[in-house]
Amino acid sequence: MKRFILHLTFYFISVILLDICIGGILKYLRINARSGTTLKMEYMLKQMDDSVIFLGSSRCLHNYDPSIFNKELKLRSYNCGIEGTGIIMFYPMIKKILNRYHPKFIIYDVYDNFDILSVDDNNKYLSQLKPYYFELNDAFDIVDTSEKLKLLSSSYRYNSKLFTILGDYIRSSNSKDNGYKPLYGTMKHEPNKYSRLYNVDKIKLRYLESLVLECKKHKTQLIFCISPSYKFCGKNNYEKIYEIARLNNVPILNYINDTAYTKKYFYDSVHLNVNGTMKYSNEIVNQLKKFLESNDM
Repeated sequence: MKRFILHLTFYFISVILLDICIGGILKYLRINARSGTTLKMEYMLKQMDDSVIFLGSSRCLHNYDPSIFNKELKLRSYNCGIEGTGIIMFYPMIKKILNRYHPKFIIYDVYDNFDILSVDDNNKYLSQLKPYYFELNDAFDIVDTSEKLKLLSSSYRYNSKLFTILGDYIRSSNSKDNGYKPLYGTMKHEPNKYSRLYNVDKIKLRYLESLVLECKKHKTQLIFCISPSYKFCGKNNYEKIYEIARLNNVPILNYINDTAYTKKYFYDSVHLNVNGTMKYSNEIVNQLKKFLESNDM
């Protein structure tokens, strides 16, 4: 019996040490990443000090060109957009970022699927945050408290990001696009008009409201934007964001069905191509110029 207990103890100690070792190696690779989303996350949470930041899903990533804002506004800007993400990931990050510095503007590109409606399991939005569990642990309190026990494991925090982190460490990037990822080419097909009928997600709305309060607290001007889509007809899906904006006096710029954005400006039905991004970014720049003038910022 003594021998069994000794072996069992040795086994558990070995597993714990292996877990710590794997987690330590992956943390090193994460911190020293040279490209990709891993580098972007590190920059946003630890180094970013830009005056204008853009938040949102792939629609943010592809639809806002910081170089245009830098040139026209004479303010440094950065595109924080990450594919497949929304407010559940971004709110805990912004809360931490605003405790470190206060950007002049936060432009949040609202996408109904990821920011308003109950479409997917909300756990998927937390995958990018798991490596930062001890820095952003309150992010898991509302969505899934059961994750907190699993996240005590160093290797578990990285298990869905292993190959991404490894690739981002090996590859080197000389990109000077400030987080922006342009899309080249024009949509060839003619998509059908589409809309989505889902229930509103109360957790997402709660996080959006919390984002508003956090920006007010730190005197950062939040602006909600809805970038163009091709033949979108789910107008009612955005009613809740209008309600939040109205109650909190947050400006909202809605271009989702703007007919000036014809097919030639789209890469696909929900993402602008590089020409569409240039046109749209200049429109948002003009809106920000008006805002700066009227508010004497």
